[in-house]
Amino acid sequence: MPSPVESPADTLIAVAARLVVCLEKETALLVDMKMQEIAEIAAEKTELVRTFMLCVRNAREQTAILKSVGPAVMAEVEAAVAKVEDVATRN
Repeated sequence: MPSPVESPADTLIAVAARLVVCLEKETALLVDMKMQEIAEIAAEKTELVRTFMLCVRNAREQTAILKSVGPAVMAEVEAAVAKVEDVATRN
């Protein structure tokens, strides 16, 4: 879980990165038909998806905080969300 000192943007970026890794691993396991290993990461994936969705919802509710992070961090947030969407689509 994110540390209490992380900003909502940092948290969203970190969770998105972890979710991308998990989804890419799941996709590779699907290609190799390793169903037992897919089942083993299902709980982690579910938790990461839940956390990611909470982060996105919080970001939408706290737009003032996100606007204060600056354009570089905002670009990172947008790239992280886009990466999750891309990997999820391929999954």
